[in-house]
Amino acid sequence: SRLENLIENVVRDRWNLALSLARCARSLSVEVEDNLGTIISRSYYACYHGARALVFFVTKSDVDDHKKLVPVLRGFLESTNTNAADLLDKWRDRRNEVDYSPYPFIDNLKQPPNNPL
Repeated sequence: SRLENLIENVVRDRWNLALSLARCARSLSVEVEDNLGTIISRSYYACYHGARALVFFVTKSDVDDHKKLVPVLRGFLESTNTNAADLLDKWRDRRNEVDYSPYPFIDNLKQPPNNPL
C-alpha cells in the first residue's frame, strides 16, 4: 500500500542519516581533544536515528522524544537485547554533557559507554 511505501521510505532515509552520522564520527580523530564532543554528539545521534528508524519500522509510530524513545525501544527489545536501550540512554547522557555543559568531564568522554559504531 501507499502508506507502507511511505513508512519504508522514512525508515530507509532515517537509517541512512544514522549511517552518515556514524561515518562523520568515525572520520574524526580521538587524539584531538577538541573532536571529542563532536564525536560523542555524532555517535549519539547515529544511535538515536537508528533507534528511531527501528521503532518506526516495528511500531509504525515515530517516537521523536529522546527520553521516550528509550522505554519504547526497551519494550520490544526486552527478550533480545535490553542493553541497546540502556546504551542509547548512556550515550544521550554523554551527549547532553558535551552539548550543554561548559565543563564536561573530559576523562569520562575518553571512555565512552561503549562504541556503537
